Amino acid sequence: MLSLAELRRCGLSAGMVLTRVRRSQLHSLHCGVYTVGHPNVPVESTWLAAVKACGAGAVLSHFSAAALWEMVDWDRRHPEVTVNDTTPRVHDGIRVHRTRYLGPKDMRRRHGIPVTSPARTALDLCSQVRERGARRAIRKAISDGHLSLRQLLAILDEQAHRPGSKRLRQIVVAGPVPTRTELEDVVLDVILAAGLGQPDVNVPMTLDGRRGPTAGPGTTTSWPVTTMRNGRRCSRRTASG
Repeated sequence: MLSLAELRRCGLSAGMVLTRVRRSQLHSLHCGVYTVGHPNVPVESTWLAAVKACGAGAVLSHFSAAALWEMVDWDRRHPEVTVNDTTPRVHDGIRVHRTRYLGPKDMRRRHGIPVTSPARTALDLCSQVRERGARRAIRKAISDGHLSLRQLLAILDEQAHRPGSKRLRQIVVAGPVPTRTELEDVVLDVILAAGLGQPDVNVPMTLDGRRGPTAGPGTTTSWPVTTMRNGRRCSRRTASG
């Protein structure tokens, strides 16, 4: 995936690039962005092409960034890119967001793609999707180790008036927890809605004095329970019901 500027640094003039396009050696994905060999590229390359098309300082953002961080499943919508200025930039097939608030702390690189940080991604996502979807994405990011409560509190403090901040604050107040799957998310919501209190979620269990697999959202530290697993005693703490 190469931009026109990168091709020129490789020694190709604009005319030479055009010749290779006509010969199908290069394929244009966006204005000034080319793929080598064939136009059928994986989704990560599509995201990278969108970022390069928007110029220096652009980053993948919003739902696209959430998909790159594996917070949500990709649904093949147009890639979303944020640029740190208010200059109009129109690119077919790309949804461009413009902002004055995109500092170094908001930017990362994942799989070679410039992208908003997980915390900034969570904030932007909260401006787009319903609370349940945003909560699921944030819980998964925490479970995967990409995001922490401290980072969420920091971005809420720094960007308190950004779109999505109200919804993100509600999720933080409710207590974001590291559920790993949508089913765990549903179970946790049922427990909380029933007023049973906040359970421990995905805490390590102890098997013969050694840490074993983590337990899902049906656990709490209210009292110990000993069960048998494959003929071995497995001690942990569990919830009622």
